[in-house]
Amino acid sequence: MTDIQERWKKAQEEERKHHTGSLEQGINAYRHTYDEYFRYTGTNRYQTGKTIIEIGCADVPALYYCGGFLRGIVVEPMPSDILIELAHSTDPNLEIIKAPAEHIDFPLCDEIWLYNVLQHVIDPDVIINKAKDSAKIIRFFEPINDHIDVCHLHSFTLEYFKGHFGDCVNHYEDHKGRVQGFHEHECAYGAWINPKYLQDGL
Repeated sequence: MTDIQERWKKAQEEERKHHTGSLEQGINAYRHTYDEYFRYTGTNRYQTGKTIIEIGCADVPALYYCGGFLRGIVVEPMPSDILIELAHSTDPNLEIIKAPAEHIDFPLCDEIWLYNVLQHVIDPDVIINKAKDSAKIIRFFEPINDHIDVCHLHSFTLEYFKGHFGDCVNHYEDHKGRVQGFHEHECAYGAWINPKYLQDGL
């Protein structure tokens, strides 16, 4: 195991300690957060006919709140009992892939969602590049100019995301209390559309 893999494994274990609420608490706590993610990245809970991959959701996936999707895949290396129960209770059932996103082959899909996850992964560049090869749209909302610690292995800048996603990148500035119960730290967000699909429409 490489140094970064060892650090990542430790980070996963430490991050898990922060998720101690019940199933009901998790459902209530994240409902508003995901509505904000959807609003900022240009979508909503209605995902009719889509195949969607969500990476790194911890206990409660955004897809749990969505309806109409054809196939939902949650990539979560350390799924909790809460995530497993929610996945099985969702109609249609959510598929859980219990491996780091860097280690799997992404199927072709309509969308990939990266919501507050890239600070926690082994190699964010690998994940982004694989997502760009697989998805028609990548929706992302990720902290920038943040600190690195035992749970957060990477720190990003706005320019980092512009390098990967270009002009679709927006800056969510540090507005404490602007949206209660949502991010107070500054972030980069947007929806990247794969040029390969533009000529055929989405």
